[in-house]
Amino acid sequence: LLYLDFCAMLVFDKKITFLGKAVLNSPMLFFLALLLINQFFSINIYNSLTELVYFISYILTFSIATQFSKEEKTKLILTIVISGCFISIYGLYQYFFGIRDTLKIISANPNFPNISNYARDFLLFKRVFATFFSPDKLAAFLLYIIFLSLGISFLPNLKTGIKIFITINFFI
Repeated sequence: LLYLDFCAMLVFDKKITFLGKAVLNSPMLFFLALLLINQFFSINIYNSLTELVYFISYILTFSIATQFSKEEKTKLILTIVISGCFISIYGLYQYFFGIRDTLKIISANPNFPNISNYARDFLLFKRVFATFFSPDKLAAFLLYIIFLSLGISFLPNLKTGIKIFITINFFI
């Protein structure tokens, strides 16, 4: 919700225009209209409203990203790739050291059987989740990062040091 507030503030302050100059303006507005109409006919209103907030944030993100210059897009992608590097390093740490230490702490606790099955399975089977709630979300994020780093490494005007860093990040 804070993200939606931030995006709305950018739109109302005229720093960006909602669905600026993108080619996909009409389909996006049509999709948003369908989402709003669907809200009235939904069986599960609460779940539908939650998903509507997600879709609105995706549409606002798309709207903001279409108004970036090429340099700003490159900086944004580099920021995402660098954050992915830190998350993958933390995931490696968690796999080799963190889960073992967490299991020691939890097994010393007499309430260990009371831990949820969801969390117990992650710890016992050494499924890394890093800063995400589940290993599946971590895998999806890292797959996203792999393709971003692969794509940005082919940019012609990128410095050699950054290309080397991105290549190393690709293999982490």
